Amino acid sequence: MKSTQKTGPNSHKPQSNSNTKRIIAIAITAVVAVVLGVFVINSVVNQSSGEAVATVSGKEIKVDNPTTLLESPTGINKISDKIDLAVLSSRYPNVDKSNINATIDSLKSTYGDDYLKQAESLIGYPISNEQDIRDYLTLSLYTEELFKEFVPVSDEEIQAAYEKSYTEEVCARHILIEDEAQAQKVLDAIKAGTYTVEEVVAKQSIVGEGITIKEASDLSCFRKDKMVAEFADAAFALEKDTTTDSLVQSQFGYHIINVYDKKSYELTDELKAEITTDLQAAEKTRANYEKFMADLRSEAAIEFTNDEVKTAYDELMTKLTTPTE
Repeated sequence: MKSTQKTGPNSHKPQSNSNTKRIIAIAITAVVAVVLGVFVINSVVNQSSGEAVATVSGKEIKVDNPTTLLESPTGINKISDKIDLAVLSSRYPNVDKSNINATIDSLKSTYGDDYLKQAESLIGYPISNEQDIRDYLTLSLYTEELFKEFVPVSDEEIQAAYEKSYTEEVCARHILIEDEAQAQKVLDAIKAGTYTVEEVVAKQSIVGEGITIKEASDLSCFRKDKMVAEFADAAFALEKDTTTDSLVQSQFGYHIINVYDKKSYELTDELKAEITTDLQAAEKTRANYEKFMADLRSEAAIEFTNDEVKTAYDELMTKLTTPTE
């Protein structure tokens, strides 16, 4: 998989296409788990409040201040999520929700009074109260089950993906310069021992005047499929603690790459789960997933009691189900 990002100082880096609810929910859990390491579980709080804007099979969908919510570009996504939650709740009644309280408690402990704001930045739409977070995380669990049901991943597919992209990672720094002559001058200085890639990353000005560096950074560790082909091929061909002997040209300019670590991975259960998630989140499965979800929505008795919400919802559904190139 090649990056399709076209511009900007980080343009050689991949853009994430895993924008599913479950991915972000996992990210929320991971963030708070790393920060705290310990979860404190409280009782479930049911905050059924707000104004009813729709019903799903007779169950009211409520949000606070729907008119104000729709003023946000992503406000309708919140309403859509609550509708999908109602659509899927009867389909997956036995989903384990025990970690939801832990995640919310950890957000509170980590971010204090700002936990709603932090959750909003992670989720991507307005969050009014704790129940909004709880609903989002619950929907992520239902979505996970829906992916398992509708987009199963075979052991053979996991093995093939592992062998292609997941067996190893390299950890690298790089210098990116658009002008070839300038890039060659920097590489010559590195080969002469004037400075190292690491030193340039730390202080770009050491290359001197007359050289414009587009980016000099530590890229940390990455798989081969996460970078454009020219960059990836060169980086993975290097041994640990070595630097490219010649410039590496990509569509973004000329790279000087220094690999400072290489990691190999066995196909553990944890890695299998990661590969499964990545395969299911691929763009080609997103369209199929949205179609399947649309079928479930059409089977549910969704009725709107707010015309503004209905108009915004219909527009969103059109976008979600319209094929893209």
